[in-house]
Amino acid sequence: MSLDYIGYFDTLKHFGLSYGDKKNFHIIVTDEQIQSYITNNNFIDVSDGIHLNNSSEHHAQRIASLIDLIKKGKKLNSVIVYANDQYTEYEIEDGYHRLRAYQFLKYSFPCKIFYLG
Repeated sequence: MSLDYIGYFDTLKHFGLSYGDKKNFHIIVTDEQIQSYITNNNFIDVSDGIHLNNSSEHHAQRIASLIDLIKKGKKLNSVIVYANDQYTEYEIEDGYHRLRAYQFLKYSFPCKIFYLG
């Protein structure tokens, strides 16, 4: 196990992805959807982790709410990733919304990487 603060672009490079390669993320939410919630200050309580529905708009609102917390200096839990030693296979176990929030801001993010043999 390793706890690293790694940049979004470094992570993409490690995993062989390109910026905005949305097919590699669990949910597809556009920057425009997120920006709409930020612009309107339409945030929700994300502390419980409960999803009311699985619409992209709901996910966009959750991500916008996390962005608001990050901008206010709130420390969020680490994104949990399982990867093999060569970074050729990986799975985001926990933290898709947090990863997308940090990606939107182009910030480095706390990430726990569990290397699998």
